[in-house]
Amino acid sequence: MTPTTLATSSYSSRDLIIASGLMPVGISIGEPKFPLAYECVYMRRLAPWGLREIVDNDEFAERYRARLEGLGIVAVAKRFAEISAEHSDRGLLLLCFEAPGSFCHRRVLAEWWEEQTGEHVPELADDQLGLF
Repeated sequence: MTPTTLATSSYSSRDLIIASGLMPVGISIGEPKFPLAYECVYMRRLAPWGLREIVDNDEFAERYRARLEGLGIVAVAKRFAEISAEHSDRGLLLLCFEAPGSFCHRRVLAEWWEEQTGEHVPELADDQLGLF
């Protein structure tokens, strides 16, 4: 299994998402109610089901990470590779609703992925577009 380039962002970062060339992958419980100007696939297994009510960020992160551990890095990496292969081997851009810089499950996932694989998962920003 070859590594898949990953980054994270918010559904609303339309221009950055399009400019990145990465394949948008929604990892939220719901889908955006606003129209998207890009194709998006969804990976519901990574959504924070049953955790949104947790207000303590540390508790949320601990419980979400436990869920990720339950899924396992091999299964998550396999699904990322499948999605990438289905979309011309593009890297993946993991999306949810929170604004960049806010506490969010996509960044908990990014940190977990980095710990498991050693691969950096940046938050998409203007100064990172040349990396993809």
